[in-house]
Amino acid sequence: MIYKTKLVSAILLLFCLCLPLSGRYVDGPLITVVQNHFIWDDFNPQETFSWLLLFAFIWPVIAIPVEHWWHEKPTRLGLLLVFEPVAAFYSCTVIAVSSLFRFAFTLSGTYLAWTALGVFSLCAIISCCQYLYSEVQRRENQEVWKPKAR
Repeated sequence: MIYKTKLVSAILLLFCLCLPLSGRYVDGPLITVVQNHFIWDDFNPQETFSWLLLFAFIWPVIAIPVEHWWHEKPTRLGLLLVFEPVAAFYSCTVIAVSSLFRFAFTLSGTYLAWTALGVFSLCAIISCCQYLYSEVQRRENQEVWKPKAR
């Protein structure tokens, strides 16, 4: 259930790349017009912030299959499960900086991205807690069945 919820959140984040992140009012000759800002409007491959902003939307799609592959490797899986909430916070911060400080108001893409990252973060925290609980239980069971030294 958590895996599927994470997957839906990651797909929603990819969908947010097509939605406007922010906008501003532009005074025209007769009326005031709202100008929408998409992530691709000022994407410059030479700028680091452009790639960081793009990575903020794409990393969950990469993390989900990696989590599935590393399921048998407890150390790597534990690191990934700790990394996910930290990366989600990073993504929320980068999206906020991009949309709030550059233009007048936020639009649907920003709100949907924050919602998707919030759901993804919640699932990541639950997954991390489940993993830690199972590791504690596994180690306690190993100590119970371990022969005592005389």
